[in-house]
Amino acid sequence: LEWVSGVAHLPSLLHLDLSHNSIDDVAEPNNLFPQSLIHLDLRANPCSARPSYRESLLGALTQLRRLDDQPTESSDEETDSSSSDETEAPRAMLTEVPRMAPGESAEDVYERLVERRWGGSAGGMAGVKDKVAQLRELSRCRRQAEASQV
Repeated sequence: LEWVSGVAHLPSLLHLDLSHNSIDDVAEPNNLFPQSLIHLDLRANPCSARPSYRESLLGALTQLRRLDDQPTESSDEETDSSSSDETEAPRAMLTEVPRMAPGESAEDVYERLVERRWGGSAGGMAGVKDKVAQLRELSRCRRQAEASQV
């Protein structure tokens, strides 16, 4: 990827990772990126080595909390440093694509992801576990209803 286009008109875009490309110019950030961005990663692009790169982006994109995987000066340090396991678990699960083994349940996959991410059980995440259980039950009921229609 050599230039940025087509994302400035996406007002709901919060996270954008364009790292490790060949983007050379981000001179007009307001015309390239939506103001809604809170995380932008342009690491390992030629543009990130330019003088005033970081200041230019931070000046134009005032909602940014992280740029190139580094907190911004205006970000709330408490928000970045005190993320609990309860808010991090769903985010981590969204970034991984789990593969279900034959006979494995959604709860088994969830437990495996939590264990891989934090090296322990999902103990403090009862709300998420309850939601997984509800989804499993809905899925089971749907399968039963579909089977009875055949």
